[in-house]
Amino acid sequence: MTESWLRIPSLVSLALLGLSLPTTTVAAQSVKVEGMIESRNGDT
Repeated sequence: MTESWLRIPSLVSLALLGLSLPTTTVAAQSVKVEGMIESRNGDT
């Protein structure tokens, strides 16, 4: 019983890490694209 109770939090933390990493990379990509669009609009 104790092993299963110790295994659940580690699985939950791994799942949260797996979900949070792609969202942060997507957010960084969208910010980068917005910055490129703003710089192009500023040049013209």
